[in-house]
Amino acid sequence: MAEEHWPYRRIKRPPRMQVWLDGAFLFEENPIFSLADWDSAMHIGFKVLFRAYGSEVRYINRYYRHLEECLTRAQFPPFAFLSIDTLRSAANALLQKNRYARNALITATCFLRAYADDADMQPWTTSLLLQAERLAGQYFDSQIAPVVISSYKELRRNTSSLSSINWLGSTEMRYANLYSLQRGHADALLYDSQDRVLQTTERHIYYLKGDTVYTPPLSLGLIHDPFRESVITAILQEGYRFQEQEIFLDNFAKAEEIFLASTRYGIEPVKRLDNKIIFGNHLHIRALINTLNTLFFNELQ
Repeated sequence: MAEEHWPYRRIKRPPRMQVWLDGAFLFEENPIFSLADWDSAMHIGFKVLFRAYGSEVRYINRYYRHLEECLTRAQFPPFAFLSIDTLRSAANALLQKNRYARNALITATCFLRAYADDADMQPWTTSLLLQAERLAGQYFDSQIAPVVISSYKELRRNTSSLSSINWLGSTEMRYANLYSLQRGHADALLYDSQDRVLQTTERHIYYLKGDTVYTPPLSLGLIHDPFRESVITAILQEGYRFQEQEIFLDNFAKAEEIFLASTRYGIEPVKRLDNKIIFGNHLHIRALINTLNTLFFNELQ
């Protein structure tokens, strides 16, 4: 009598996620860095976020220029693998390997690595790590839930010519992020020593009053996010004026609506600031998100 077998269903394993490091694709769960690599990487490094859809990075020219500017300002050694074609090819291939069909985020991390040479020196070289992660939804969500943010003034952000770079291990950013997490808020609002509003730990902040959208100027030392250029274009297309000016906490009390914007999260209405101020019905902001979608995604044009 033939041996009986229970019917079974083959379980399809999820794909092994990969990263790209200095020209090679590696599985992210594998040990990638030695202790020496990790130690040198933690000395100095920064990251730039790229928004992608399917297997294509959007506005890559704009983000690539920002990456190059960060490398120049940081005075990192020349990076052998860096060109816009190499970056585009590596990022798009990484998205395909990880099977990201819709919204995705590419994080480019630049850091220094030390290699001993024959003269027992420790020359520094620049490394580039690309990571991809899936984001929720298909496009920017016009019905996104409004967020709550809180002011963080324990550590004021000291700005300089290098403040536009998103440095790894920034003390005030880490503590501000922890501050917001402990309170269950989406993010923490940062200030400088003169009580001027700067930005949150991950987003730029804007407010609408009348026919004008206001935001702090980049010259205050904000961490630059190329997404800001798309937001400005959407604001102007919606018929508003755009104005950069110094903003203080009191200015928000007169605002009709407040919103945050970033490459990672898109545009998000602000519901409350410090649990005191409640802002409007966000109809203008949701219309702005729809306009942003037509700018950012060719599929909707």
